[in-house]
Amino acid sequence: MSRLPDLEADEVASEHRDMLRRNTNLHKVLVNSPDNAREVLRQYPIPGVN
Repeated sequence: MSRLPDLEADEVASEHRDMLRRNTNLHKVLVNSPDNAREVLRQYPIPGVN
């Protein structure tokens, strides 16, 4: 069980919804901390997503 909630698009500020284009559990947890999530996704890009 995750200690962080899996956020859905309607629970995230509009400027961060692009991070949920790929609807995976990883992305739903990462978006709890959008600034850190962007850094992680920048360093480890997923083809076709970022």
